[in-house]
Amino acid sequence: MGGTVDPVTTFFIPWCQNTTHNIAAGASYTYNITFTDPNYVFYVDMVDVTPQANTPFYILVKVNGSVVAIGSDVGALVLSLRSNPSIHFLEGDSIDIEVYNTDSSARDFIIIANGSKALRPTTLGAPPNAYFTFIPNFGYIPFNIQFTDASTHSPTSWKWYLDGVTVVSTEQNPLIPITSKGIYTPLLEASNEYGSDTYQVADGIFAASPIDPNDYNLSEFYSEITVTGQEVSVEWCDRYSKDYLRRDYGVDHFDAFDIVVNFKVTWGKTGCATVIFGLGQMVDSFPLSTGYSLAARIFSNSWPTITFQVNFFQNTSALATWGKSISPNVEYTVRLVHASGSTTVYVYLYSGYDLSTLIDSGSITHANLTAKYRCCYLFSSWFDSSGANCDFVSPNRGMIVGDA
Repeated sequence: MGGTVDPVTTFFIPWCQNTTHNIAAGASYTYNITFTDPNYVFYVDMVDVTPQANTPFYILVKVNGSVVAIGSDVGALVLSLRSNPSIHFLEGDSIDIEVYNTDSSARDFIIIANGSKALRPTTLGAPPNAYFTFIPNFGYIPFNIQFTDASTHSPTSWKWYLDGVTVVSTEQNPLIPITSKGIYTPLLEASNEYGSDTYQVADGIFAASPIDPNDYNLSEFYSEITVTGQEVSVEWCDRYSKDYLRRDYGVDHFDAFDIVVNFKVTWGKTGCATVIFGLGQMVDSFPLSTGYSLAARIFSNSWPTITFQVNFFQNTSALATWGKSISPNVEYTVRLVHASGSTTVYVYLYSGYDLSTLIDSGSITHANLTAKYRCCYLFSSWFDSSGANCDFVSPNRGMIVGDA
């Protein structure tokens, strides 16, 4: 009587975490608890949610992303998570308490997790939950990708793959060089003494082989074309200048392809219309004047309102069009994807000079088009209205898959 007891491995120590959050009518809030102490095993014995008003609501309880309990009530709700065996949490595990306010008014909710913890036995552990992040997801070869391990349960060894077969690194946070164009699926196998786990990002890395404008023939009658390394800058591009960069790859060279083009429109006048990238079936001083062509172009009926379009053309007649409004002095990337023998080209428009932020996507199809091209045009002043002109810059363009 009156003595004290020191907690040892066989004793459980109570713990509690709580928060109060105002949840709007018809909205939800997730209270997350992530366990970070490696010395203890944690248990959540019950979850108590009170809206501080006699109002309807419901909750979902998730353990490491999986739903383990659901409940609904009016005014208050207690969910018991006690079981045999009880759910235990180790370092890196988490519990989410999702509260949904179904009332017509915003309410303050008290969210409480009551539990207990015990000193973790040295024999108790769990294999990792593999996870990682990486930057960038796109580049022009050669470039490096920084991978960062974010696995839980303290892995002690790592195997990194880009193709699911070849181990490219065994470091925890490797910097991996990408030297060949293509689409890669990075995968991590994380292990510790209790087992292993894998995590992969399907088609997560896009590597393009740069299309070098210095390999192209330059025609420049009136406007100013500047080629600096991979960058093509164009000033005062107008209808009558017959300006373009072109390369003849030979008949039916471009069949299957996955092409990316970076561009930014820097200045323009109402009525300007300019091709910034084109593929043509014919050898021609203007990429769209004869035969079938595929063109990525910009035009402005009322500057600074600009429309970006991808078109199929027969001679100068548009057969199919996909378009999106864009802004001046903003960086964009367009990706054009075509399968061998198909009459459809898929279009992806991104914000910035990478593939991390997709703005919009679509496709264009023409039943009579074989879609096999001979010439590639990095830019051309194809046409405009009443001599209107514009400036733009294209810092890079390249091929992810295909043989250009």
